[in-house]
Amino acid sequence: MPELTSTSSQSEESPCVCLVGAGTVGRSILHDHLSHHIDVVLIDAYEQAITTACEQAVLQFPDVRIETISPPVDEMRAVRLSQRSGTVVAVPSLVIESVTENLSLKQSLFCSLRGAFGNEMVLASNTSNLRIADVFEPLRDDPNCCGLHFFMPVEKRPLVECISTKATSLKTKSTCETHAARLDKKTLQVKDSPGFVVNRLLAPYLNQSLLILEHGIAPEILHDAALSFGMPMSPLKLIDTIGIRTAFDSGRVFWQSFPTRLDPASILPGMVKAMRSATSEKVFFFHPDNAVQRETTLRDMISDTARSVIAKYQRNVCFWTTEEIARMLAIPMWIEAAEVLKTGLVDDLAAIELAMTGGLGFVRSQGFFDFFDSLGSDQVLHHIKYHGEIFRGLKASPELCACLSDTACPTEAVMRYCELAEGASL
Repeated sequence: MPELTSTSSQSEESPCVCLVGAGTVGRSILHDHLSHHIDVVLIDAYEQAITTACEQAVLQFPDVRIETISPPVDEMRAVRLSQRSGTVVAVPSLVIESVTENLSLKQSLFCSLRGAFGNEMVLASNTSNLRIADVFEPLRDDPNCCGLHFFMPVEKRPLVECISTKATSLKTKSTCETHAARLDKKTLQVKDSPGFVVNRLLAPYLNQSLLILEHGIAPEILHDAALSFGMPMSPLKLIDTIGIRTAFDSGRVFWQSFPTRLDPASILPGMVKAMRSATSEKVFFFHPDNAVQRETTLRDMISDTARSVIAKYQRNVCFWTTEEIARMLAIPMWIEAAEVLKTGLVDDLAAIELAMTGGLGFVRSQGFFDFFDSLGSDQVLHHIKYHGEIFRGLKASPELCACLSDTACPTEAVMRYCELAEGASL
């Protein structure tokens, strides 16, 4: 692998990174690195994926230099993308994988990457669905393996989750934090669990939005409700940004891990099926990058494919106000935040706030928990009891409901809920 070897002092001061996977998410990660003038070795099994990634990179970064190199893994393709002068690029300081969410594929790939790059290279998976311990099970005692989870759109999300296995070393965590800082991102250290933290909050929110569509609410009203709560875009546009297949896989992992916490919406698997004959990856929106968010424009943006699928699964038409819908979208996230804190995936409320703002682009200036405190415990409990009869995602445990009944402040209820769980575990 001579093309990836260097002793250049310039390269040592600014090492490159190896990105494995040139799909939608991988390309977004690539562009974020190039925008920070970080050289990249890009690897993929498919020549067309590499070609598409390079073409898009040239359009966005006209000064980028691209060179085909020998791949570190057999039967793969590799290119080096650089914006620096000179011809030498160092051995990557970090390998970040972002391939299809297939466990056996990832396991096999990481075994090959470990053999190619040696035992000291930090290997990180950008999986959004699989447990990191499962991904690295063939390398189970390897201290240089972890999860490094980016969020879409990568260039606009100033956060990554760093997920450790039992073997992950402090040095590996530090390497990931240092690299995230090069990208102007904060690092949220979380424990290994399906969905980690950000996707644990996101999955019930997206599922709830699709269930609301199934009850006859127009997409433009759903959009207004999401923005009034503090989300940066319509949940449908967010699904487009994430990718329908990724959103579907994330939702499925959540449901399989926590089957009592939501009723899976039918629209998303319906869209996955419809994608097979669609001509575009963006099948909810014709123009997902259109900045105009007026109601009439949004209505016109919904694709014929999406309209057909939504109509197919529409049932029990309901008439809710935008305010009611905003609360119906928000409360499943609040319930999940309480459960995340209860199980100790993160340590405090600030970590949830960071996950919401840095991972999901939440823009409410007062903060996530303040939204519920502004409602008060009685209102939150009312929606849980009333809408929980219709939507499983709005049901909360009896213990959490009791904590709401005992205090006027929902944030205080969450803290009491966690304290009760901690006391029960002693």
